[in-house]
Amino acid sequence: MTQHNWTYNDDIVAFFLSRYGLDSLLIDIKAIGKKLGMSPGSMRMRTQNFKYIEYGEGLNHPARLSKEVFRDYQKTSRSDHYEKAKEIIYDK
Repeated sequence: MTQHNWTYNDDIVAFFLSRYGLDSLLIDIKAIGKKLGMSPGSMRMRTQNFKYIEYGEGLNHPARLSKEVFRDYQKTSRSDHYEKAKEIIYDK
């Protein structure tokens, strides 16, 4: 698989997964990666970048885009974030 160019929407999904896991998405990480055009490992690493941004734990080299998504979505309710992540995943 070629290197994935992360989009804002990809990071919205990664941030959701870092906070809430696969809760209610009815899809596994492998299927999410396939729908968004990345490996499951790449998605797992990106979620760890969000854990670092939010809690200081995880992978400590978050992208500028991830920091932007964090700023934009950190106060978003779980239900609103879920709806947006679901829209991104299932509209692919």
